[in-house]
Amino acid sequence: MRPTLIVIVSTSLLGLAGCASGSGGGDAGPLSSDEFAQTATSEGPLTVMGFGTADDEIAQTRLDRAKAALEGTEVKLVEGELDMQQFLSSVASGDVPGIINADRAQIGTLASRGAIMPLTGCLDQRGVDTSQFVESALGQVTFADEVYGIPEFNTVQLTMANSSLLEEAGLTIEDVNGSSWEDLSAANEKLAKSEGGKIKVIGYDSKLPEFLPLWVRANGGSMISEDGRTATHGQPRGDRGSRVGGVHLRRPGRLR
Repeated sequence: MRPTLIVIVSTSLLGLAGCASGSGGGDAGPLSSDEFAQTATSEGPLTVMGFGTADDEIAQTRLDRAKAALEGTEVKLVEGELDMQQFLSSVASGDVPGIINADRAQIGTLASRGAIMPLTGCLDQRGVDTSQFVESALGQVTFADEVYGIPEFNTVQLTMANSSLLEEAGLTIEDVNGSSWEDLSAANEKLAKSEGGKIKVIGYDSKLPEFLPLWVRANGGSMISEDGRTATHGQPRGDRGSRVGGVHLRRPGRLR
């Protein structure tokens, strides 16, 4: 399941659940606290891009509750996953949706380009307790000290292991739970088996390259700078993770 969120685009002043008022078109400037008030109203339909309800009872229920909260505002859906090219084209033309449902990994880029507007004032005015969100998830939607989206889902990664193989190698689940890079590498050496140049037991599957950011973070590094503007690929700890990716792709059973 990919992490998603809800954000308000910059050229529209239509708000999430009545947070803001106005209509789209042109560049959106800073909004006042009055525009985020509970008594604020919206004009025209509210278009949501990247959210659908097809064969999804939960999504339909959420849509129904949103319509009830918006007190008669017409809600139009552009269903399916968010089409980034379509969205950016709509921003360029000024004919933008009021809300997009996007991947959290896309938010920093959209915020830096001015394609979406911050929700910090809306959250403050409506008294939303942001401490209820997972810190890392909220961090993904924060840019230049402004919150640009509402984290929606979070995925917990689990370690799955073959207990028989662990026992044969004299290992336990604690040796492969990812908490120690050195223990993990040592365990992989014991688990990985090959015969005649063919892999028989892969050892530890590090799920690279898709888990590269996770492994870089686990080793104390980061894929980007704190301000979210500079790639740190090649720095000592980040480079350690990138070398893992290269080795994994060439020899899936090895983790060094």
